[in-house]
Amino acid sequence: MIVSKRQLIFISFVFISLFAACLSAAEAEKSDTRILIDISGSMKQNDPRNLRRSALRLLVGLMPQGNRAGVWTFAQYTNMLVPLGVINDSWKKKARRVSERISSPGQFTNIEDVMKRATADWQDSSADYRKNIILLTDGMVDVSKDKKRNEASRQRILEELAPDIKASGARIHTIALSDRADHDLMQALSEMTGGWYEQVNSADELQRVFLRMFEKVGKPDSV
Repeated sequence: MIVSKRQLIFISFVFISLFAACLSAAEAEKSDTRILIDISGSMKQNDPRNLRRSALRLLVGLMPQGNRAGVWTFAQYTNMLVPLGVINDSWKKKARRVSERISSPGQFTNIEDVMKRATADWQDSSADYRKNIILLTDGMVDVSKDKKRNEASRQRILEELAPDIKASGARIHTIALSDRADHDLMQALSEMTGGWYEQVNSADELQRVFLRMFEKVGKPDSV
């Protein structure tokens, strides 16, 4: 098999990331990462090849063992795709297996519900973990055909939910896939909590962006 220069650079970057993670794992406090993935129907157009699956598998493979993580998918309703748990070989195997369930069957985009459910235990969780959310969506807050209900949900995210998440010491990292995503909301959530915001113009970029997110959540900030 002939490996192109671009593929070689990508593979090298993966190994460099893994090496950096291994070096930092011994001295870093452990991380607790909640991954939230949009499966609304509009993803059929914006991610027609379900590249969310391979991007998630890549992120799972890079995560250091002994940390904690969980994966939720959402549209109108929230589903815990990979239960929150300590990352080990068994957890990674299950995460890779169930990643194949990611598709685009849902209606609406209930960002408020998935954020609330995925972080419900953070009020009482240990401060020993560096808490992070990775939120991937291609849309805007959409819980109803009633625009007033959508706006009310958006306001609760900004005025109630995000401040509570910030108070828990967590950071929200957002990935906006498509031009129609609510970029103002995604940026506001990241800026409010000291997280990172990424705009993705094509699903083909998802693996690159998930790699960059791993750099943010997989090891502590450089001094």
